[in-house]
Amino acid sequence: MIITRPPILDAVEKAGHKVFENGDYNLNIIGIRRTKNPTVDKFDDIICCVYKVNGYWHFQSWQATTDPGIRYLGKKKMGNKKGTAILQPGQYLGSWLLAHHRGKYLALCQRGGDVNVWRDYNKDGELNYEGKTFTGRFGINIHRSRGHGELAENVGPHSAGCQVFRRADDLDALLWLCKKQIATHPHWKKTFTYTLIE
Repeated sequence: MIITRPPILDAVEKAGHKVFENGDYNLNIIGIRRTKNPTVDKFDDIICCVYKVNGYWHFQSWQATTDPGIRYLGKKKMGNKKGTAILQPGQYLGSWLLAHHRGKYLALCQRGGDVNVWRDYNKDGELNYEGKTFTGRFGINIHRSRGHGELAENVGPHSAGCQVFRRADDLDALLWLCKKQIATHPHWKKTFTYTLIE
């Protein structure tokens, strides 16, 4: 719990995006991508959640990746024949719902709206944050890497463009907050907004 408004929200507004400040558990789910000397295949990004309860700000952050793993950037395989998806920075209003990732476990799944991605197709094993924009529903989910009790060292096969928590418990913490938002505001649409900044 913190009394002052977390500065990450200023960065979100500076990028031209909305900040949700009204009501309890009105979640600001924010991905922060490391673009200065990013390390391919590492969990070197952050996913955080900022929200109010009883007028007090709360901030939680977790180790994650906002980039695809080496399995989908190298020579052997791409996530899509047009190239592996890399989510573009932006705010995607109401684009995620609580659902089962690949039918296996609860996660935030991209079923509520479109997102913008680049397609990295040159198989050079590097992250290419440029090129033609593709817009649509590509299954850019927010999920975990390995199961409970396991810690992934590398992103590897865990992301072909998804936003992925390194630890399963961290995903659980976010999902708990998502359920609190739904319970606190049952009259709202049960969708969630994700904002990715650099």
